[in-house]
Amino acid sequence: MSFGSYDPTKQARKNTYSKKFYLKDGSNLYRVLPPNKSLKDQNKIAQYWSVIWLTDGNGKRRPISSILRTKSQGKGQPKLILQQDPLLVKMEEMKNQLNAAVANGENPAVLAALKQNLKRIQNFKTYALNVISASGELGVLEIPYTAFQALDSRIRDLYTKGIDAIGIGPDKGIFFDFRKQKDERGKTVYSVDPAMKSGKDNSGNFVMSYIRGALTEEEAGLLGEQAEDLTKLYRELSPDEMAALATLDQRVFDAVFQRGAPVEEENDGPVDDETQEDLGSYQQLQTSNFGPGTVAQTQQVAAQQTVVQQQVVNQTPSMSGSVNPGLNGANSAKVKNFLFPDKK
Repeated sequence: MSFGSYDPTKQARKNTYSKKFYLKDGSNLYRVLPPNKSLKDQNKIAQYWSVIWLTDGNGKRRPISSILRTKSQGKGQPKLILQQDPLLVKMEEMKNQLNAAVANGENPAVLAALKQNLKRIQNFKTYALNVISASGELGVLEIPYTAFQALDSRIRDLYTKGIDAIGIGPDKGIFFDFRKQKDERGKTVYSVDPAMKSGKDNSGNFVMSYIRGALTEEEAGLLGEQAEDLTKLYRELSPDEMAALATLDQRVFDAVFQRGAPVEEENDGPVDDETQEDLGSYQQLQTSNFGPGTVAQTQQVAAQQTVVQQQVVNQTPSMSGSVNPGLNGANSAKVKNFLFPDKK
């Protein structure tokens, strides 16, 4: 075992926890980070997850990975099920029960109870990305397929124009505006575009330009250590455990998850259920030099908070975003504030 050096003039490292970012209605500004850790060799910036959110009898929500495994049998053919997921089967049974009750004209009280029970098992299909917010906070952003498809398209469009929206360096990296809103039918829809700011050129004319998210190699190395391994975000249980949970018996919940283990609050997690199939994670067009860093411990990493002074933008765009702090309200890893570069 070796010891490190100690410099009493330097600030001690603070314990930090990974944050989860959720898209709120309106604009949400994030800078996507390059491939890292398990995804670096695969040249991916995102990891697809089919997540089941379970609500126990006490109203606590727990996310776990679906164990459904399928194999394509060709275009237009149903997928071959290699391993079934008992919780997804249970969810379909509950949906069928509710539909039958509606068709039979059951009274409103019965329908309300069935609808409430159906909310106990929800399946969300998302793409997880390591990102930094406009204020420089590191976290994981999960977006549905439609938003990921839009992001993929924008990254490729920018690349054809000679703009590397993901890489590390003084002329690389931009913020994207992830917009979440309702269409005329009340359905949640997503769009993704490069985030823009207004300013004046040398002639005094108003111009629009990208909000840059340039990172130095030093900052990238720090982020590489702190960023989550996107392939290890959710716990995967055995088929027997999943079958037991499908009974929705509180005793089984307590036994599988162990009473007192960390859980999500009832209002945490995603709220829109998108059922688009996974069409493959985005492949970055060129190899990135991000990382490699070290594999993060579950939920907790040690990181030094640094603030780098850099004039990035002169005008604050309209934006919103929801941040879930880690356990015990610990600070998130942070590199710099891109909207207010002088703010610490």
